[in-house]
Amino acid sequence: MAEVLAVLGGAAALTQLIHYGFLSVSTISALSYNIRHTADKIDTWIDQSLLMTNLIDDIDYSIRNHTPNTVQLLAQCRKDAVRLNTLLAACRKYMPSQKRSKASGTVFVIRKEEEVERIMLSYRNNFNILASYLAM
Repeated sequence: MAEVLAVLGGAAALTQLIHYGFLSVSTISALSYNIRHTADKIDTWIDQSLLMTNLIDDIDYSIRNHTPNTVQLLAQCRKDAVRLNTLLAACRKYMPSQKRSKASGTVFVIRKEEEVERIMLSYRNNFNILASYLAM
């Protein structure tokens, strides 16, 4: 009976070792991908930021009656777009040069990714409220 438990324990340990091995490989692979494609991620965010700004400009231009609520929502969307542009400029500035390693630039961008997503979520929420308001 003791041999059976020892075999089961060994099998359980082996499956955990395999699981954590695959987890480590996938984590290293994801980090490697982030290091190689950080500049692409920033470029995508910049494109989205420009699109956000252009959408707000187009909506502001096409609205005939600016109610206090639409003015406030447009201002909040503009504020989010400006915050995002400022943050992305800092990310672009921090990207690797001769003085900095690629890894340090990537770490900086990864740390700022949550803030970028939070700003985009705020913009998206305000924009959706504005769109539903204008649809009435």
